[in-house]
Amino acid sequence: MRPWYQRTWVIILAFIFFFPLGILLLFLRLRAPSPAPNVPGVAPKKPSADEMSLPTYTEVDIDGIPASGEEAVSAHGSAFEIKPVLTDKRFVSYNTNLRQRRPGFYKVADFTVIDFETANMYPDSVCQMGIAVVKNGKVSENKCFNIRPPYDEFTNTKIHGIALDDVINENTFAELWPEIKPYIENQLIAAYNLSFDIGCLEATLANYNIPVPNYACFDILDSARTAFGLENHKLKTVAKFLGIDFMEHNAGDDARVAAEIQNAANGSIYRNTIFFKYDSKDAMDEAEAVISRGFSIADKVRRMYSTFKGKSADECGPILAEIEKAESYGCEDAYLYRIHGEITEKSGDLNKALELYKKAFSLDSKVGVKRKISVLEKQI
Repeated sequence: MRPWYQRTWVIILAFIFFFPLGILLLFLRLRAPSPAPNVPGVAPKKPSADEMSLPTYTEVDIDGIPASGEEAVSAHGSAFEIKPVLTDKRFVSYNTNLRQRRPGFYKVADFTVIDFETANMYPDSVCQMGIAVVKNGKVSENKCFNIRPPYDEFTNTKIHGIALDDVINENTFAELWPEIKPYIENQLIAAYNLSFDIGCLEATLANYNIPVPNYACFDILDSARTAFGLENHKLKTVAKFLGIDFMEHNAGDDARVAAEIQNAANGSIYRNTIFFKYDSKDAMDEAEAVISRGFSIADKVRRMYSTFKGKSADECGPILAEIEKAESYGCEDAYLYRIHGEITEKSGDLNKALELYKKAFSLDSKVGVKRKISVLEKQI
């Protein structure tokens, strides 16, 4: 006789009983609300509209590694959420949602570099701001503002040498804003490690309830990494590589050096990633058109030249006029220089043509001028 557990009817009854029970338990499990992270048994709370509109701070170590920050104190100013305890080993980043904005890819010749020094770990504790204006690839203006921050705690003095006594009688950022605003509003701005300086700018504006203006921006640190490929790309490392002398952690000097690094990088990189922070699509499109106008003309020249091949240099006058217009906007396009070189070669100015071909080759070695350079060098 078979044991009881091998009998068919026992197996059938067990299946009929336990299978529906398993299905019921699974259904109840799926219907149950998920507990909040690290708080067993508590359902997550959906943030209110007010909570979602507050600026977001993230406590991080100096090397960018997230820190725990279990204790917290109330923030300075009503615009901010609770901040971590003030220490000299961490800084707080301000979330500008920069990477969520529409990027474009353009060569830059006209831009404004900003740089901030902060009194402590908070991005709205700016105590110095540097500005360097670049026009046609050259630094045309360099300024430095000492600023009275809304804090008395100066834990970064050992970094930049600025103490409370040095700025206690200086203007606040809000008082300086009318002078600073023209360098930011509707401008193409840049910084060395963009997220830090843009965070300082927007956090400080929020602290004083100043609306954030429209602007476009790009990161010179990204340019340095692409162009130079060094062991590290700290500002002082790249400056030393390029032979640029400066006073480190002086905001005015840091801005100037960052501008010179971008100008040097322009000879090696073809495009910069530019983020447009504008309050409307129309305004954003208009700003993008201004920044890209040189390259739009370059594209137009390419199309025009296809119909002018085989014609004399004199007949190519309309193309030369467009090329000069693109160059006046600071557009450095390899194919543009090649076309200019070919027209110049037709006119008989071989030295100038060789110069233009070499410029095109320096921007893009695959633009198709290597053989032209070799031939002209033998003729001259």
